[in-house]
Amino acid sequence: MKGDLIMQMICWLMVVACAGFFTAHCYLTEDEMKAVEARHAELEALYQRCKNTVTLEKPLQAPEQAKPTAGQGNEKDSPDDKPVVTLYHEWECTTLEQRDELKKDKIMISLGCNCAAALALQHYNFSEAYFPFDWCKAAFKSVYLALFYDFKDYLLLPNLQLFSSDCGYHEVFDKQYGIEYVHDFTYTFPPRAGDLGDYGAVNTKYARRIKRLYKALNIGKEVLFFMTAPKKDEVLDLRKLISYKFPQLKYTLIALNNTPDYKEPWGEINIKNAFLENPIRSDRSELMWDSWDNALKELGLIGTLSCK
Repeated sequence: MKGDLIMQMICWLMVVACAGFFTAHCYLTEDEMKAVEARHAELEALYQRCKNTVTLEKPLQAPEQAKPTAGQGNEKDSPDDKPVVTLYHEWECTTLEQRDELKKDKIMISLGCNCAAALALQHYNFSEAYFPFDWCKAAFKSVYLALFYDFKDYLLLPNLQLFSSDCGYHEVFDKQYGIEYVHDFTYTFPPRAGDLGDYGAVNTKYARRIKRLYKALNIGKEVLFFMTAPKKDEVLDLRKLISYKFPQLKYTLIALNNTPDYKEPWGEINIKNAFLENPIRSDRSELMWDSWDNALKELGLIGTLSCK
């Protein structure tokens, strides 16, 4: 009887421990949470100031229409391009993380606002490599400012604030740009506040992704940027910034959202918009892929776009 009681106690403790491991641990006080909100407001104000400094020397010109080529967006990679080793998650792979040579005619890049666009690019086999905004939470203002300042002081350790921990990962807030990293910093149980022991590896990884981004924007290939949940005026601001910083770049901003103004084409140069029922959904469910299927078909990207 006594032995049974001890075993019950042990089982109960194990359940409590497991529950603690899979429950989010928030490290911020109420005042610190207010400081994070205040920083987001500061970044929004900075974005509003920065966008007013961007001017184009000449009006935007409609890009030449690319000739359709054989192939579909969801065709398989060649054997040499297949993922070989998983990283933190089953959807990440060393092939896309470490690739330096960009072979495809069109380069697909996610610009946030969360993991949904990166997941979709990989799901439809559009991805060729990982870029800075693939696996983090990056609001529009954060993406805009990072590009505006060329990622100056990006991911510096003094700017990182431990937000919470959940399911084996720290959620880390970068105060410089307001970006949240939710898949990069690991911890061991029990989680310890301030534990960013793998900072060096994470910093190296993002430096590689940033370098790859600028390479992609300067090698003369067409680039398609994918954005989920932006407002129309934000997309127009980003178009202006990209054209200002990369005047020779042939690109299209693919903007996806579920607001009424996305139900009809805007007819804007360098922009294609489409209605996406669940723009921030990133659970890889049938509902997610159904909505992406509909949006990509509307844009003509499934079945017509060459991803060679």
